[in-house]
Amino acid sequence: MVEIWRSILKDVPKKESRRKDFELPVIVPIVLYNGSRKWTAKTSYKEILNSCETFGGCAVDFKYILIDVNRYTKEELLRLENLIASVCLLEQKVEFEEMMTRLRELSNTLKKLDEDEILLFKAWFKKILMARMPEEERKNIERIIDENEEVETMKILVTAFDPFGGESVNPSYEVLKNLKDNIEGAEVIKLQVPTAFYVSVEKAIEKIKEVNPDAVLSIGQAGGRYDISVERVAINIDDARIPDNIGQEPIDTPIDPEGAPAYFATIPIKEIVEAIKKKIYRHLFLILQVPMCAII
Repeated sequence: MVEIWRSILKDVPKKESRRKDFELPVIVPIVLYNGSRKWTAKTSYKEILNSCETFGGCAVDFKYILIDVNRYTKEELLRLENLIASVCLLEQKVEFEEMMTRLRELSNTLKKLDEDEILLFKAWFKKILMARMPEEERKNIERIIDENEEVETMKILVTAFDPFGGESVNPSYEVLKNLKDNIEGAEVIKLQVPTAFYVSVEKAIEKIKEVNPDAVLSIGQAGGRYDISVERVAINIDDARIPDNIGQEPIDTPIDPEGAPAYFATIPIKEIVEAIKKKIYRHLFLILQVPMCAII
């Protein structure tokens, strides 16, 4: 605090600083704490001085305001819709993916900030928060912040199939219909695709080009299976067990003759499986057996 006042006095003309009515600005010490353990340090300066009680009120003393960000819930901070709450929300100890989710959820709040507040937020984000992020992600995040793109709503395209194989209902489409249009700040775009080789892919690609989603999640039905399977690998082969809805039945046919033999999922499948396990029983599907729903 003394250094701040000294810096201010350097910039004030001596004639002005020597006036009897000249006053230094008030400084309010604030500690922003984001540690996982409980804060136990003294909040009064006098409490760390030896024998301060001997000098009574003559001993130098001040207190600081402690903001323990982990005492607040995510929902409480989002409701406040201001700069300080936004900083506290991002200062909480969370995984990188959750950090990016929170940044997207702050979209409306950041849009309400004035120009000076936005500049302060960007400066803090780049100098403080980015230092804790994976190095390979920093340049990309910095570009996003500069262009103000990341605060836009994330779009997730979810596809599901129509009934096939003589069934009147496809559970994947029933799930799709019941999804909320907005989940954790992300816009959910729903698309039913026909259970038909080649046609389903064309429909999905057409929608991707139209909405330009940040992520695509394709769900389908595996007849007779009672588990939820998170698929790790998609094999580049069409191998129909039964004809599709327009009579096609390709066998051992490459989906993309120029493509790789197989493609791995780019989503964090093990984290997803663990999250599902907390709610319902699951089966981790490691290798696809190329059902129709694997084509997309």
